[in-house]
This record gives sequence, C-alpha cells and structure tokens, in this order.
Amino acid sequence: MRIVLFLLFALNISWATAQDFRAGLVGGLTTSQISGDNLEGYDKLGFRIGAYVSRSIKERVDVKMEIQYIQKGSKRHIDKYNGQRYMFNLHYVEIPISIAWKYNQDISIETGLSSSYLMAYSEQNELGNLPKNDPKSVGLDFLVGANYQLKPQIILNLRYSQSVIPVRKHSSEGQLGLNNGQQSSLLSLALYYQFN
Repeated sequence: MRIVLFLLFALNISWATAQDFRAGLVGGLTTSQISGDNLEGYDKLGFRIGAYVSRSIKERVDVKMEIQYIQKGSKRHIDKYNGQRYMFNLHYVEIPISIAWKYNQDISIETGLSSSYLMAYSEQNELGNLPKNDPKSVGLDFLVGANYQLKPQIILNLRYSQSVIPVRKHSSEGQLGLNNGQQSSLLSLALYYQFN
C-alpha cells in the first residue's frame, strides 16, 4: 500500500511539472456522520491532508486530482445522565477527481467522484470495543463544493461528499430498495496552497 501511495504522489508531482499544470497542498477539517447508526448530526470531527494537481481544460473549466488522508465516521458525545457514548472512526486514503467551473475570477463550483481505500477503523462505546462489523475496504463518494480564491496562492474550499457505495451493511443485514447499507456523509472546510 505504501508503494502505491508513493507512486500516486510521484505521478502527481511529475504531472505538475508539465506545462499548464498547477500543484499544491491541501489541509482542513472534516465533520461527518454515518446513516443507519441511530445517531443524528455531523458530530465526528476529523481532518484531511494531502496534495493535488490541476489543469485548465477550457477558459473557465479546471480538472483536479488529489491524493489525501481523510477521517470520517460517527460519534455520540458522552451522555451525562447515563454515561453512554459511541465512536466510529474511519481512516481513508482518498483520490478525488473533480471538475470546477469558474463563476468569476474568485469563485468556482466543483463536482466529481472520489475513490477511497480504508486504512484502519475502530468502533467503541462506553464499554470498550464493539464486535466486528467490518466496513468495506474500498469506497466511492460523490462530491460537490465551492472554492473561493483568498490570495493568489490560497484557495478556501467548502465540500460535501456522500458515499455512493455503502460503508458497510446494516447491522441487521437488511436491505430495502436503494438502502443497502450504512452511508457516509461528510462536510469539509479546507485550504489549498498552490506552489506555482
């Protein structure tokens, strides 16, 4: 897995040296939830960090590829009356590919898909680790977001992503139509720093 990540990062860097390509780093905060866990709200905080390359394909259209470490999951804060708590941590390496349309010089709207590989996970409640209900090792998310150019080399990004492939089956293993497992939803706020 480390070799694959190194090759993808090296590929990003080599693409960035070609004409018309831009490269940089991305870092930010995430907040997420998992549907079907009987909890509500984006209570699981995490972060995302990685690198990207982008290229203009038309006057107002850019294509971007990223490689990043990102945290997702679900959380119930400790209940002060009964001591109950819950934490589901998911650690992914993701490769988002997106297309951005420039509304004006400072604002753009993006959409795309993100493939991911699960590196590690944990699931606990107030009694400790929960019995295994393993998440899937690969994932696919749909993403949509907006970018705002703060400075010539710094872009503020707000992004929403929703899993297309369920994170895992429901604990009951039940299915109803398109509801075939627990889904991940994520909001992130990040800064992109462009090298060139």
